[in-house]
Amino acid sequence: MTVPAIDPAKRVLLDAGAGKVSIIEAASLLGLPDAGYVLRRLADEGLPLPRLADDEVLGQGDVSLAALQDCRRPC
Repeated sequence: MTVPAIDPAKRVLLDAGAGKVSIIEAASLLGLPDAGYVLRRLADEGLPLPRLADDEVLGQGDVSLAALQDCRRPC
């Protein structure tokens, strides 16, 4: 019994959702204008959207908090 081949476009979307390729790279592979179209296609097909690693999210939060604290006016 042979396993049916996955549509190449669907494979790119699955790889983008799993973080195996960037959404920018996926857009290029699919011939789409930008990464926003990849996110839309993922959502339309009910596929998972890519996520940042927890340490990246925390790092971005730390940078944002520091920037906000630098903007505070002295009392």
